[in-house]
Amino acid sequence: MKFTETMKHFCVELTKEEFIKILDKEKEQENNNDWDNHLFNELNKIDGVDDTDYNGHFGANIFFSFDVDYDEAATMKAVKKVIEKWVK
Repeated sequence: MKFTETMKHFCVELTKEEFIKILDKEKEQENNNDWDNHLFNELNKIDGVDDTDYNGHFGANIFFSFDVDYDEAATMKAVKKVIEKWVK
């Protein structure tokens, strides 16, 4: 029997203020009937990123996974860039 790693799971810890900025921006988009440009969609557009989740139930965190076949450093850099755009 052989076990093979196929996915990596990560949690991005944000401040409460950063998390609220994300939720506020998404609420504003929803009020304008813009459902396609949420952080969730932007993160899942990154090659290999999957299972994105954030809702505040487990604190001011963003959870996501990505396939081990992808470059971890490049994926983290891309994820960080997207999140930073949302929290500024």
